[in-house]
This record gives sequence, C-alpha cells and structure tokens, in this order.
Amino acid sequence: MGKALYYSFTDWNGYQADAKFVGLKNFKTLFHDPSVGQSVVVSLIFVFVSVVFINIFAVLFAVLLRKASTWTGLYRSVFFMPIVISPVAVAFIWRSMYSYDGLFNYMLNMLHITSQHPGWLTDSKLALLSVIIVNIWRSTGFHMVIILAALTTIPKELYEASEIDGCSPWQKFKFVTYPLLMPGLTLSVILSTISSLKQYDLVAVLTDGGPVNATKVLSIKIIQDAFRYNQSGYASAISFILLFGILAVTILQHMILKKREVEY
Repeated sequence: MGKALYYSFTDWNGYQADAKFVGLKNFKTLFHDPSVGQSVVVSLIFVFVSVVFINIFAVLFAVLLRKASTWTGLYRSVFFMPIVISPVAVAFIWRSMYSYDGLFNYMLNMLHITSQHPGWLTDSKLALLSVIIVNIWRSTGFHMVIILAALTTIPKELYEASEIDGCSPWQKFKFVTYPLLMPGLTLSVILSTISSLKQYDLVAVLTDGGPVNATKVLSIKIIQDAFRYNQSGYASAISFILLFGILAVTILQHMILKKREVEY
C-alpha cells in the first residue's frame, strides 16, 4: 500500500524502473476524467442494488430456515454453497447460461415468453442487471449465515411473551426479530457493501466492463488502466480514491445503522 501510494504521485507505467514524480496531477486528472465518473456511477448502482437484495434475501431465508427440521441442514448448505465456489468458476457457469443458446434463452422460448434471444451480457441495457443477479446469487448464502447467527441470540422468551400478547407473525418480526437483528444486519450490510464495491472477478469474466462500459465498475477501470494501458501511477491514484470511498461509506453506514440497534 505504501508503494502504491507513492506511485499514485508519479507517472509510472508499470514496468520501467524510473517513475517521474508528478505531485497531485493524477488526482486532478481523475476528478475531470469522464470515464472515472461513469465507473463511479456504475459502481454505485451495482452496490446499491446488490446490497439491498442480498440482505433482503438473507433475512428472508434466515427466518425461514431458523427452525431446525429434517431438511434444514441441507437447505442451509445449498444456499451457502455458491460462496464456496470460486468466483471465476461461478462467472463461467453463468456466462454459459447467459449465452445466446444458453439456459435462460432456452427457458424463455420453451415457456413462449419471447422468441427472441436477449443479449444478457451484450446488451448495454441488460448487462449490468445480469452481473448484479450473479453477485446476489453468489453472496446471499454467506450473509444468510450471518443473519442466522444473529437470530440465535434472540431469547425465545420474547417470542413467547409476544404470543401471549396476541402478536401476529408479522408483528413478531417487526417488534421483536427486526430490532434485535440489527447488530447482525449492520455487519451484513457493511460486509456486502465492501465486497460489492471492490468486486472484480465476476465482472471481469462475465463482461470485462462491457458492452460500451455499461458494467465498467471502478475495480475494472483500475486494472485496465494499470495493465492494459500501462498507466499504473494513474490507476494507483484511482485505487486510493476507491479505498477512501469504501471507508467513508462503511463509516456512514455504521453510524446510521448503529442508532437502530436496541438492547434487551
């Protein structure tokens, strides 16, 4: 990190020994670079949609699988399995399903929804959503485990008391489960935000930032500038902007969500 910080103040091209010190030039340039602005917007959309749905599904599945039964262990394993698989392998599997004659277009034709073959990864209007879906599918199981761990800390006596008071299942969730779930949910939201902001593997294999930069998140922008265009000094500057952006977002999330936590 120290060397990266040093190179962010140079014009280092990534392979020559000499690097000319340019001061704040890289940082000034990136704030006026439209491609950086576009990558920030794409990253924010990617993060917002991913974090919202990852945590909604994580809470939903955790609540459904909270009670132990014959098949609960199997269901938990099935939901957790995607996070164990290499993200590169996951991306190749989904890229195959998204292909012109892949599973999704086959299902659309079989169900007579459409005779056309949508370009899931080649259409600029669909590509980002397609990548987000893969990220949600892969990450939900991990965050479900976090929520399940938080659910186990809630005393059963509180649910028994709510039943005596005549609470409906929704009221139990709203007034008992949700408030006491906030510590686990805070952790889940922060971790899902960090992982989504620095997501690279899935995007690189699925689209490599295309089509027409529709999925070019900041991590893709950094890698391409450093290794494809030999602008390692400039890429280092962008990487530190990403670092401080992640710090700012996570601190803000922690401050906001921490206020919603309750004690019993």
